[in-house]
Amino acid sequence: MGFTGLLMWQPFEAMKYFPIGLVQIANLFHTWEAVLASIAVFIGHFYDEHFGKFPNLSWLTGNVPEEEMRHEHPLEYEEAMKNRPSGNPEHGEQKKNNILIVGFARFVLTIIFLAICLWMLWISYKVLFEAINNYII
Repeated sequence: MGFTGLLMWQPFEAMKYFPIGLVQIANLFHTWEAVLASIAVFIGHFYDEHFGKFPNLSWLTGNVPEEEMRHEHPLEYEEAMKNRPSGNPEHGEQKKNNILIVGFARFVLTIIFLAICLWMLWISYKVLFEAINNYII
């Protein structure tokens, strides 16, 4: 990223020392790396935040488990416990079918990530091939 970024920072100055094809290839590599880094951050965020607290489906259901609410939102937990109707709390409703939902969501996000990577390679192959043939060889 550093070398390609330097070439892209001053492309006309870089073309005085390097062939134009190398600058174009550096631009392609820099773009690929930026898109892959963005996707990795996006996918990583989903895995860590939404699937890391296995299973945390509050982003789908709107319900937060009691243990998480007590630990991460203590003031809201105290307020909710004050307004709670008397009786036994219902446990286990949120965990029903969570494993299937989390597994399916992980599968879908992984497929999206792989599809974007393959799409980037497919689109960029022709440009990379032409830059190497026309300017490097």
